[in-house]
Amino acid sequence: MRQFSKEDRKEIEEIIITFVRDYDHQEIMKNLISHGIDSSKYFSDKDFRLIYKICLEMYEQKIIIDIRTFYDFCDKRMKANIHLQNAYNKFVSLSVPRFPSILNFDYYCFLFKEHLIVDFWNHCFQKFLDEKQPNQDVIEGSFYIRDGFDELWKKFTKNYVESDGEVSLKEQAVQQRINMLNGIATSVKTGLRKLDEFTGGFEDTELYLLAARPAMGKTTFSVGLAKRFISQGKRVHFFTLEMIKKQIINKFVADDLNLEYKDLKRGLISDAEFPLVLERYDYYENNPYLIVDSLPSRTLSDFKDKIDKIESDIIIIDYLQLMVVDPSITSKKSINREQEVGTISNNLKKFAKEVKRPIIALSQLSRAVENRKGNRPQLQDLRESGSLEQDADVIMFLYREAYYQDLNGIPVPKIQQGNTELIFAKGREIGTGMLEFWLDFKRNRIEEDFKY
Repeated sequence: MRQFSKEDRKEIEEIIITFVRDYDHQEIMKNLISHGIDSSKYFSDKDFRLIYKICLEMYEQKIIIDIRTFYDFCDKRMKANIHLQNAYNKFVSLSVPRFPSILNFDYYCFLFKEHLIVDFWNHCFQKFLDEKQPNQDVIEGSFYIRDGFDELWKKFTKNYVESDGEVSLKEQAVQQRINMLNGIATSVKTGLRKLDEFTGGFEDTELYLLAARPAMGKTTFSVGLAKRFISQGKRVHFFTLEMIKKQIINKFVADDLNLEYKDLKRGLISDAEFPLVLERYDYYENNPYLIVDSLPSRTLSDFKDKIDKIESDIIIIDYLQLMVVDPSITSKKSINREQEVGTISNNLKKFAKEVKRPIIALSQLSRAVENRKGNRPQLQDLRESGSLEQDADVIMFLYREAYYQDLNGIPVPKIQQGNTELIFAKGREIGTGMLEFWLDFKRNRIEEDFKY
């Protein structure tokens, strides 16, 4: 169990009070109460306890909470109450160093509740030691502590439905509204302006399919996304089934140091660059926001075991057709490759719902796309399974006209080689469309705009 110092607890309480003072008080107070923080008694600091008591009164009377209204609400009482004067002075002077973003509001509520539970646990255990008689069974005391813990836990999780673990549609709508008003992110953003505006970010529980023919840039694009997720403070679990871990890390390093990937791969780097490369290797190998994973057996069960054990914000699989169904399944009945891929995609969608994280799965397209005039991919080009179209929430295609121009002997300026279309062929919530990006294949980089 986490240990909290007095300073830790005071800082958390100060942050909670500052959220009330400096943001939309109605929504903040409503959210705090929904978290179970509905009484001033939960604050250990006497001034914060008094401040929160007054804030609750003002909230119930639908009075705006800020420094001016707080003073007016307490004016008459303050003249005869030195404790209230001190509380007001602290309310005015609140200034949290490195004040956290409102995006982390729920996290600080969690910390607040956690330190309350720690306090309760310590209190109950001490009470048990003080009251325990020589002939009293230790087990009875443990039951006393357990029951009290359960009671407090239920209080702080009362906004959830216990019957089936699901939150009602009404509660979901309310929470979504609160999150929107408070600026709390409900999706994983990329930092790519055009992509975030079109999709709204990658949503929890959804399966995203990124499909293309070979050499279109699937891995380059996915590594670029991973790097941008990391820059947004998100933990990425990157499954590489085609490449080894070092090859993926090299793609990150090439972008960081503005090196060509092929030179890095071959070790063709200067003496001046070598220490920088080593530093980058160390950085990514020990980066808590990036887990590069390979699955030797590549089975569904191995994949599920991995994502259950490691907490992450988004999962990327490179690529889907290299996964296999567990031998225990295939041995029971004879299934063809199309059925196997269908089983894989169906299970990936189930996994996304279970772990409540977005899954981006890369996929190959059939050769049919190259026999079509214009060569732009379509849904029927999804390789080996029609169920991919059904299971995926969003299907994206990568298309580079320069690739086919090269094949046909048409000269293409190097600066235009990376011009790439990201085609949304299916989007349950976002619709269809097309965005344009520029891929730097030498340095494995995604750019927002074309280079000409």
